[in-house]
Amino acid sequence: MLGKQTLNLRVNNPTSVIAENLYLQVQSTKGIFWSHQETRHQLLEGSHHTDLHLECQIETQGHYVIRGELQAQDLDGNPFKQPFNFPITVAESGRIYTEPDYQPYVTGAGLGDDRTFVGRTELLAWLGGLWRQPDGKPAIVLIGQRRIGKTSLLNKIKRDGLERTHLIPIYIDTQEIGDKGEQSFLTAVSERMAQAVGMEAPVLSNEAPYLDFQHFLTETKTILDNRRFLLMIDESEAIFQGKFGAELPPFLRSFMQHAEYPTLLLFCGTHFLKQVAKDYSSVFFNTAQFRTVCYLSKAESAELLQKPARGILEFDDYVLEQAHLLTKGQPLLLQSLGANLIEEFNATVNAGEERSNYVNFNDLEHAVQFLVQQQDNMAFINHWEDSDTATHRVLSALAWATDETNRPQLDIDGIQAALTENHLDLPRKQLFNIIQRLVDEEILERMEITYRFAVPLYRRWIAWRWKPIIVREEG
Repeated sequence: MLGKQTLNLRVNNPTSVIAENLYLQVQSTKGIFWSHQETRHQLLEGSHHTDLHLECQIETQGHYVIRGELQAQDLDGNPFKQPFNFPITVAESGRIYTEPDYQPYVTGAGLGDDRTFVGRTELLAWLGGLWRQPDGKPAIVLIGQRRIGKTSLLNKIKRDGLERTHLIPIYIDTQEIGDKGEQSFLTAVSERMAQAVGMEAPVLSNEAPYLDFQHFLTETKTILDNRRFLLMIDESEAIFQGKFGAELPPFLRSFMQHAEYPTLLLFCGTHFLKQVAKDYSSVFFNTAQFRTVCYLSKAESAELLQKPARGILEFDDYVLEQAHLLTKGQPLLLQSLGANLIEEFNATVNAGEERSNYVNFNDLEHAVQFLVQQQDNMAFINHWEDSDTATHRVLSALAWATDETNRPQLDIDGIQAALTENHLDLPRKQLFNIIQRLVDEEILERMEITYRFAVPLYRRWIAWRWKPIIVREEG
């Protein structure tokens, strides 16, 4: 109600460690007049809680958010910090959470509609600028980590078309094509092209699939008029790993260079394509333009969490900020966090309890903890399984030697010491090369002469799942 209030904050210590010198402070809040903004408690034993009180005066009805921080330390002086935030409603009712009819967040394959797709505005504008050039055949190579949103981006291009480019998007996923060599690939491409322009799909012979495909392209020119195809090849690594035969890469290179083929190429894949560019520097990719599909920005991350759940969840600004910091804007992780929040809120309702639809920091922490310990989290598993044993050693040692508060990063000497301490030694030159590759892949970030995990949740997952002793056994 309006007037003088006593705010009770219950501080729980779920660990077995004794906490001392508890110090709780709230921030200034417009519309709330605090009698005092801090309170202290001397000692809190493990598995106990204590109630701390703050008095304030509120004269205007409405919604307020209480923010602050709890500090403490253990008996050895190791510090602990816990920010908090939660809403209060004064003199009016708040919004109650209601279980939605469906899970609004998508955590599976690439996004196929705009309901949850956000961002990539700058990248789409750059691509459109290249493709609207009146002459030339720009070849594009999009690279990025697995599950960073590359397929969703290609689906967006295919779905929305390419305004003023006169291009017809053709999407090909090499993982969905059989392994019968170049005929499988060219047949899949020609069938999609024929469907896009209303032609009958050609039959490519086993003896001369390239000649048959070239003949088909010649026939399409009369229908295309001044238009061209944009061939978007997802999971392009398979082409250069021999799945479709040794002749396909040079044939595609002729596509990239010769004007008689009414087709532009867009390759999409992991950072492996950078190595391909080096290996094929004299015959392939020497004229292609590379672009990295990066993490989402802070604003895009907030939109990704809020857009699917409008009318279902209400996010505190601090929660949106922390979600971006923990995920670095990795789309799958953000979608997974949102899905975990929905499941947690649903469980509360299904247990017969009532709760607000407001997502506070504690809700986020619970969702994060569940996400870190999910066995099937492909955002983490894909990179780990794609890495060799030496890389596992570096990642495990760095994950265990750092944290997000007291020591978030180490220099190479510090990483070398962490490897030695955990009996995971590597030659310094090999360590340096691994670190540089992880920086190029955006797994690690360089901070002057130190290095840290770009995605803090990946560090937490490795520290939980791949302890140094386990990685040592792997070797």
